Amino acid sequence: MLWAMMKRKRHEGHTRDSKTSRNRAQPGESECPAGSAQPNSAATGTGTWRSWNGNIVHRYHTLFGPRTEEELVQAVGHGARHNQRVRAFGSRQSSADIAAGAETLIDMTSYTGIVSEDRERMQITVRSGTRLSRLLPELEARGWCLPCLPDIDTVTLGGALATGSHGTAGDGHILSEYMVACRLVTAEAGLREIDAEHEPELMAALRCSLGLLGLFSTITLQAHPLYYLRVTERPARDQSWLARYRELLAQHDFVRLLWLPHTGYGSLITGDRIESAGTAREAPATESVREKPPPRYYRHRREVSKRLYRHTARRPGFTRYANRILRALFFSHRVVTRGTLYGATVTKSRGSPLELAEWSVAIDRFDELFRELR
Repeated sequence: MLWAMMKRKRHEGHTRDSKTSRNRAQPGESECPAGSAQPNSAATGTGTWRSWNGNIVHRYHTLFGPRTEEELVQAVGHGARHNQRVRAFGSRQSSADIAAGAETLIDMTSYTGIVSEDRERMQITVRSGTRLSRLLPELEARGWCLPCLPDIDTVTLGGALATGSHGTAGDGHILSEYMVACRLVTAEAGLREIDAEHEPELMAALRCSLGLLGLFSTITLQAHPLYYLRVTERPARDQSWLARYRELLAQHDFVRLLWLPHTGYGSLITGDRIESAGTAREAPATESVREKPPPRYYRHRREVSKRLYRHTARRPGFTRYANRILRALFFSHRVVTRGTLYGATVTKSRGSPLELAEWSVAIDRFDELFRELR
């Protein structure tokens, strides 16, 4: 499956691709799950870092697990002193190997939590290892939101910002546009405070920096007032949505297309703002209301997908049959959901081992790209 996220992209030239490494841990090596490093210490000796889906494997020499800003600075400085490459990782959910492949790794998953908030300005400062699954409910409990979200909440904030994570709407925003200030750790200067008002060019570079300019310590976000959506998911023939996607982007607040190659169909998802979700209790709004629920077996979609796509790795030609089965079972119904952007559109887990590739392209080139993909 290809998740085609149509939008007017302001940040052109950003690409993400994927590789598959077949390295495996050798006898005597240690695996490196997120959160495994000890605070303020380094686990020296050969270890193995493995991505969330097991497709990317790298060996490392030193692993840090900071819990404080001082420990984070020490970890970055260790790599510089020993002339080693340093990379940080969070939930290891990128399908590209940019998050590993270095001698020194920094596990950010223990560096979490809210640092401060400004109720009047609707700004909140959090540590970069905080997962969206913890941050977004906190925002909604305050009556706030971020109007642009990726499709999963299991990623860390720092990782989502550094890799250009984005939503699906006609205005083409990416999540990092809501970052207004940060504290950055670099090998040369240690800690540095940056804000969009005084250093707009540097802040723009940080918004999709892939960690090349330093590691985020804390991040200050500009929140917006909470709002609700009525989200409709339905099957759409390729000829239909291709002819209308510009119209859809202009018409709806939220647009997402899950394209199923070899089927002639996509799953079209659109959302429009409403006054409320129609629930007795409006906040926190991490829950959603199914106005028109799918069949009961719909909840097994991820497990069925995982089983089918296991065969496509060995037999690529089976992909066309797998997609046709999935379309018939799970993408042929009309489903209507009401809730917040987070509650109604963001997946609360990631249980499928799919190997994904994603590109951002100018909307004027989308037709050409899609013809090539087909």
